[in-house]
Amino acid sequence: MERRPTIRDIAEKAGCHYSTVSLALRNNPKISSDKRKKIQTIAETLGYRPDPFLAALTAYRSEKRPSQNITCLAWLITSEDKEWGKDSSNYPEYYKGAKNRAEERGYRIEKFWVNEEGMTDNRMSNILYHRGIVGLLLPHSEKPRLINLNWEHFAPVCLGYSVQKPKLHMVAPNEYRNISVVLRETFLRGYRRPALVETLPSVVRFENHWLGAFLTEQFGNPYIEKIPPYLFSDFEISEFATWLETHKPDVLVTRSKQPRLALEQLGYSVPDDIGLANHCLGPVEDGLTGTTKNAFELGQMAVDFVVDMLHRNERGIPSIAKRHLVDGCWVEGNTLRPRPLGADADQLEVAGIKPHCVL
Repeated sequence: MERRPTIRDIAEKAGCHYSTVSLALRNNPKISSDKRKKIQTIAETLGYRPDPFLAALTAYRSEKRPSQNITCLAWLITSEDKEWGKDSSNYPEYYKGAKNRAEERGYRIEKFWVNEEGMTDNRMSNILYHRGIVGLLLPHSEKPRLINLNWEHFAPVCLGYSVQKPKLHMVAPNEYRNISVVLRETFLRGYRRPALVETLPSVVRFENHWLGAFLTEQFGNPYIEKIPPYLFSDFEISEFATWLETHKPDVLVTRSKQPRLALEQLGYSVPDDIGLANHCLGPVEDGLTGTTKNAFELGQMAVDFVVDMLHRNERGIPSIAKRHLVDGCWVEGNTLRPRPLGADADQLEVAGIKPHCVL
């Protein structure tokens, strides 16, 4: 059997030490770009492929004895308020999940706030660089932000839609599917007049996944009445009351607190008069029915993503940004009427609903 080419074979052909080849094949910036390209071309010509078992062993060893300059991962807070999100049902779970996974893999997490007084993106870049911190975790904030760090030094991953530019790797809830699951569940429970009620800035921020999924489900199901979504910037209870009276939805799909509070003030009983389904539930949501974001798991996934990038020596803005999505889980609360016994998703196809419209 023909012998597998090794990095020593490449080194002999390139006229350099095998350690230089190892660094070049991992795109280490210590090796000049011209030399890296030359070595990688020779490796390709020889048909070199890394041994997956040795690669796994190397990763394991580096994880057990991590270099001092990469043991710390930065939790880079981009919100205008440093404490934003602490009262949220999901934001703390992102951090708990990330901290849990980091400790399991031999790392630690330190928080940095990019909007601290006197802080600039360039200064933050220098602080992180001189501290030897390479891996960056960017949790979501109250609104998207433009950040201009010296990205070539770092391996960054966003948790959700926290950074507008540049386009970075991301882990996020599967927002589109979560809405689809909610519509499926409400239909099986007999609701025929569902309506999406959301803040317009949030709909835009999440790249219209909520609205797109809702309209797809709505128009793909001939038995659902086509009620226009109620999208608001500033919630006005009088306008909301008029919309309710005009369109008479039987269930609201929302993650916002205002509609629920408004229903109580207007004298509606949930779920007797109108149902309420939340598509962004946290771990504890006071009896709400809907889908979770699984924020703890998202935090864990973000750390795995960053650590794997560190092992591959990936730095900077990716040429193609990748997204890892996590499906939500259904939580049975008391804001929808119960699902009928024996009801399941197969009934949707029997009813003539297109399978690709309702997942």
